[in-house]
Amino acid sequence: MRHRRLMPLLKLAEFFPRRQAPWAFTAIALIAVGAFVVRADPPPAPPAVFAPTGPTRVAIANPSRIFNEMQETKSLREKLEVRRKELLGKEEQMRAAIKAKMDELQQINPKHPRYQEVQDELDNLNGQLQAWGIATKASVERQQKKMVKDLYDKIESAVAEVAKANGVDLVIADGRQDIANLDQVPAEELRRLLNSRNVLFSNSQVDITEKVIALLDAKGATKVGVGQPPPLPK
Repeated sequence: MRHRRLMPLLKLAEFFPRRQAPWAFTAIALIAVGAFVVRADPPPAPPAVFAPTGPTRVAIANPSRIFNEMQETKSLREKLEVRRKELLGKEEQMRAAIKAKMDELQQINPKHPRYQEVQDELDNLNGQLQAWGIATKASVERQQKKMVKDLYDKIESAVAEVAKANGVDLVIADGRQDIANLDQVPAEELRRLLNSRNVLFSNSQVDITEKVIALLDAKGATKVGVGQPPPLPK
């Protein structure tokens, strides 16, 4: 097939006698040789190989400990406690009104027309308490879930910031819990706690939990305008 393609090129040499224009025959010959070069299939490219620039640095962090010890969680717990007391006071008022209405009902002769009116008022108060309880429970649970989700998002962001600042490539969540008293832990719960451990050994130097807590507390202090954040512990 390649020889057939070269035939027109070789025939062109007949129009250029060698004694008159030797350069023409040479040019055509070079074009013919070039045809072979162009048609040659290029060698296959070597497969791409991932070449790491250095060893991967790994660290651990305990999200549960960070959540429990960070200052923002403590502040939110205080706010939730104030809210809990407010709701408890509201519930006590509503129950006191129900009790007063029940006492009033007991003082009325069932045959008296006022008896049915008080009974209706008592039913209305009970209905209000029940509806208020359902709505309040749903609202409190929704707020708590949002607070927890927001805090864990902040924890994840702080972990990433500390990891980048310390040249860490991968952070593994260390959820190990200390089991102080085996007698107080059911056997099934003990197996669940032990099986949930995803870190079996780690050097204390690779634990960045304290650094993350310090960073979150520093950002919280800056947010409320309390000075500048302290330097990140090494």
